Amino acid sequence: MYDLAKRLLEMVEDDMEPVSPYMEVIEGEEGLKISCELPEASAEHIRIFASDEGIRLCIKRSRGSVSHFFQADGTDPNALECSFVNGVLSITAPKRHRLY
Repeated sequence: MYDLAKRLLEMVEDDMEPVSPYMEVIEGEEGLKISCELPEASAEHIRIFASDEGIRLCIKRSRGSVSHFFQADGTDPNALECSFVNGVLSITAPKRHRLY
């Protein structure tokens, strides 16, 4: 019985693909840059929400939904630049310019 359960679990794990997409996040002096590979998604399945606290990325795909929050202190939520080309989502959140 144990061998059968172990073999079934291995088969399921072999067939399972990760739901979370590959992401690269770079924070620099200019702000935050996020790159996310979403080969199965279309622009209609992607939602981006920005606030003073950070950026929330919600993706709905055939294998399930994924939501990620990126803390982005000091960035300007009204100045996000986003593009979705060939399955790659790019988000740039520039730092807020301070007036002294």
